[in-house]
Amino acid sequence: MKHQELECPKYHGYEYPASDWAGRFHLGTLRFFQRIVHGYVFRVKGDEEPPAWPEKWFDRKFDQAVTKFSDTFHKLELVAWLVEIERMNIFENKDEREIDKYSKHLHGLKVVPIYFDSLLFYLRILADNIADLTPYLYPVSSGRQIARRSFRDQRKWFLKNYMLDPDYTRIVTNHTDWFDALAGKVEGQGLRDKIIHHRGTFQVSYTTDTEVDEFKLTAGIVGDSGWLVSDVLPELVMTTSKLFLFLDHFLCHFSGYLENKLGKSIFDFNNSHHTELFRFNKPLLSFWLFPRVARSET
Repeated sequence: MKHQELECPKYHGYEYPASDWAGRFHLGTLRFFQRIVHGYVFRVKGDEEPPAWPEKWFDRKFDQAVTKFSDTFHKLELVAWLVEIERMNIFENKDEREIDKYSKHLHGLKVVPIYFDSLLFYLRILADNIADLTPYLYPVSSGRQIARRSFRDQRKWFLKNYMLDPDYTRIVTNHTDWFDALAGKVEGQGLRDKIIHHRGTFQVSYTTDTEVDEFKLTAGIVGDSGWLVSDVLPELVMTTSKLFLFLDHFLCHFSGYLENKLGKSIFDFNNSHHTELFRFNKPLLSFWLFPRVARSET
């Protein structure tokens, strides 16, 4: 699939080519929480002593929340990969006359709606994962008061209690239109909710341009009143890119916030290993969903 060009995040997305490797995928916020787990929850003998954490209140739920964040992202990436495999199956076998080959075309048309459902669900779960982890970055007294059941509830909480952290309140005010696209400003309005609450179904089609050998897969959403969304694919790309931009703001804010609290930085933005989730030799099939990072030379 062609990747839509959008404003690029710096610490979330794929880097290709990388300066000293073929490519890297960065997920800085997950790596940030993983560094906290490794430094403060499950330290290994011989590790450097981390700066003292004021009012430390990490528990088994914190470690599991970080694991859930990782698990959700990897499922999201896998489903994006599966979408591209089936897109190729639909395209490569659309004109086949042998039943075994043409069945791959039919199978692709049948299963991609399941994958689109999954992408919407995992993106929403990823948002709720962030909401579940955020309270741990504050002292016990305030952290335990912060709404954490869902990202929607937490955003409302910060808007009502903005004095706890005015800077982060501005972030959830100005950089969460991706969540509105996904889940709506109120329940029932977002892409995911159109599937769940408005009896929306995916209508998959495709077009071809034989002159340039171009194939375009389209997945619209149809509800009670007809077409709700003409094509969800660019919406998914836009939502994911804006989510990753939000995570850039999240990471920069809380890295600085903790540095002020701890008196020492635990996260180095100039060290690619701190933001790098994995490496790759060539772009993966899943990368149609994710933005390319804008890396500056350091």
